[in-house]
Amino acid sequence: TPEAWLSTWSGLSTRACTPDCLREVTEPTLVVHYAGDVITHLGEAESIYRASAAADKHFVTVRGADHYGFVINQDGSGGPRTTEGTDAVTTWMRDRFPLSTTNTTVASSAASSRLGPAS
Repeated sequence: TPEAWLSTWSGLSTRACTPDCLREVTEPTLVVHYAGDVITHLGEAESIYRASAAADKHFVTVRGADHYGFVINQDGSGGPRTTEGTDAVTTWMRDRFPLSTTNTTVASSAASSRLGPAS
């Protein structure tokens, strides 16, 4: 969770509380939770989602994957990393922030100017 990450870097001074902070966030919000996560539990992820003040907010649960997105096999062993969470984020972002021809052209022009003429 964001609190855990912030506490890692500023354990003596952080007062991070994601639900409290998200009550002020109105930008589109996506919460992706890996259901096999033993670090961040489903209830905590759901409370983060519910706290968001965004009108456009979505919650995605990736079943059968651990905190890092690795599949949890039936015998409890770790499997390959799933792309389900990443796919959900990519789809969500593309739906809300589509690339336009203008943006692509500007990015390509900027890259070309930094790299110089093609050989």
